[in-house]
This record gives sequence, structure tokens and C-alpha cells, in this order.
Amino acid sequence: MKRVGMTLVFAVLLSACAGGDSETGAEVGNVKEKATSHAKAVKSCDEKKAKTIKSAKDEAGRVQAVMDWGICVGKANDDVVSKLKKGLTGSQASLGKDIPGIYDAYRSINELCGIVVFASDAATTEKAQFVAAYCYAQREGDLATLIDTYANLGGTRLQPADGRKEYPDCYAARDDGDSEGGGEELAEHEVELAQCIAETGLAAEGEEGIVTRVLQNFPKLPEDTVAERLSISLKGAQESAAKVCSIVIDRSEDKDKNGALEAGCNVTATLELAALFD
Repeated sequence: MKRVGMTLVFAVLLSACAGGDSETGAEVGNVKEKATSHAKAVKSCDEKKAKTIKSAKDEAGRVQAVMDWGICVGKANDDVVSKLKKGLTGSQASLGKDIPGIYDAYRSINELCGIVVFASDAATTEKAQFVAAYCYAQREGDLATLIDTYANLGGTRLQPADGRKEYPDCYAARDDGDSEGGGEELAEHEVELAQCIAETGLAAEGEEGIVTRVLQNFPKLPEDTVAERLSISLKGAQESAAKVCSIVIDRSEDKDKNGALEAGCNVTATLELAALFD
């Protein structure tokens, strides 16, 4: 493989998968009877995706099924923008006009998905395009999960993700620090939990590190460049997720815990980000 710019390599690999709103979609989980219309729409997308992937006749059909899944969930996410705006009050109200841009930033993960592909077992196979398409679709689904877990859309919400099985040490440290303190202390513990998950699940170096996995697949790529692009991509993904959390959390119930809720949303977003590399 020739030594070419990382961005170009990623762009070539992902060119067939990027474009429009065909970026994401994920499992929203068990939707209860009082689920919001958004959760029901996403569940419908998930069910259609499962059927079309199963019935696909070839790899191209599987890729198309995943892209269609992303488009479907993306539409569901776009359809609740007005509801999210109504939920922003007080000092947060001004964020309403920024929601489309916040969505766009969250969805802008070309290079990150390129790294996901390069670090995967499918990197040098015909399945690489499916992994790329799935990364885009999963990102849209992760956005849907944040909305259905934290936004007040008038129905039953999902329970926040729990990564105890994958990150027991991180959760043990958080649990040891929990007390009967106020909202600020709870928020601090959630922030520390998110940092621990990021440091553990998104480790760049080491035997199982992301950079190591990329170089195992493409040994001629410059290590420093891979590490730099990974760092920039992860930072961008985390920052865009934090902005999503700022617009989706319901601040109307217990204002003392707003900070903890937003920090908890960032924990969920970090778990989702790390899962892209599984």
C-alpha cells in the first residue's frame, strides 16, 4: 500500500457510504407502550433494517440496507428538532437555533469512521464498506438513543446505558465516590466516569490499542499521523456529543441535578463512541 495522506485514504474508502443524511441508526432497545413517537419511529427503522440485512442477496445489498437504516433514523431525529427547541428554556433557549448545526457536527465523522474501518478485522476485505456504512448508521442511532434517554418528548424514556460489564473499574471508582452530596458532586463523579471510560475504551496505544490495530492492518502507514488523526477525530466526536447533551437533557424536573444529568449524558455518549471500535 502506498504511503498516502490519511484523509485521502479514508475518503476513498468511505466515498460510497457518505452523503446526505445516510449517516446513522442504532438499536433503541425495548420500547414500552408509552414510548414517544420518536422512539417508535426509530424502532420501526431498526426492525426494517434487520429484515433487509437478512434478505440481502450480496454485500452491496447489506451495505445499502445499513445506509437506508441511517437515513430512516436520521429522519426520525430531524423530526423532533422543534420539540427539542421547546424544551430549551431560560439561558438554554438561545441554543434552539443552533440545533441543526449541532446535529451536523455530530454527524460529521468521515475520518473517525475511516479509522474505525482501518482498525477493524474487515479492513482489508470486501466487508470494509459495510463496516464504514454501519459506523455512519450507528452514529445516527446513538443520537437517537441520547434523545430518547434524556429529552422530554412526553413519553417513557430509555434507561441510561450502563457500562459496568465493560468498565467495572471505572464504575467501581464512581460508586466509591458517590455519597449524599448535592448535584455538583454527582456531576463531578459522572465527569470522572466518562473520562475513565474514554481512557480505557478509546486507548490509542497498547497491545489492543486503536493505533496498534490500524498499523497491524496497514503497517506502512506513518504511526504519528495515525495517532494524530485519531486524537483529532475523537476530540471532535466527544465535543459534538457534549453539545448534543446540552440540548437534549430535560432541565424541568430537578434543576439541582441538571449538571449531573448532562454529565450522565456524556457518559452514555462516551460508551457509544467506544462501542464503535468494538
